Amino acid sequence: MIADFSDAPVLVLGHGHGGFVAQNHALRRPDRTAGLILYATAPVVDQHTRAAAREKLRQYALAHGDRTDAEAMVAAYDRPTGQWVHETTARLWQILPAYFADYWRRTEFAHLLGALPCWPRPATDFDLRCALPSITAPTMVVAGVHDFEFGPEPAEMLRSAIPGAVLAEFSDSGHFPHLEEAERFSHMVLEFALRVSDGVPGRPRRASEMASTERQDARWW
Repeated sequence: MIADFSDAPVLVLGHGHGGFVAQNHALRRPDRTAGLILYATAPVVDQHTRAAAREKLRQYALAHGDRTDAEAMVAAYDRPTGQWVHETTARLWQILPAYFADYWRRTEFAHLLGALPCWPRPATDFDLRCALPSITAPTMVVAGVHDFEFGPEPAEMLRSAIPGAVLAEFSDSGHFPHLEEAERFSHMVLEFALRVSDGVPGRPRRASEMASTERQDARWW
């Protein structure tokens, strides 16, 4: 698919499940990966990470019990995703507020509940932790501090394992910093893209160069 758009290495951004795809792409096709943005994702998903996410969701639901049905939200998370769009969409709508740092305070997001669709996908386990040191592309890891599924812990796992990777945390965001802190998110992605390309389209920079530049000028974070 990437070859349909460019013959040169490209900047790859993967969000959530797309982050798993992006990690695999960077590992399998380093020659086609100019840079990598791993956004609200993780290097491993298994029964332990799902249990941890469920507990954080439960705590969120209880903390906002005056605005949501906590038991219904946790029950929806426990429910299988289903095989049809209407099933997965109904499940998402019951969980959706938990994906934001404070869904009810941000009135501009109210229209999402009851409108945002969700497509089925299998809940598969994977573990790329041992392979991460082989990623050679300059990498930025992005995480919302309040993301109950892919927050600071899995983000730090990615940052510490990928050579030269840098971490950008968003303190007022959950799973969607591009919505909750849109201006800062856009600025950081653009800055990263410019630093990776170094002003020359298709010219990737080495991870060691990225790390050196980041140390010299930490203000862009």
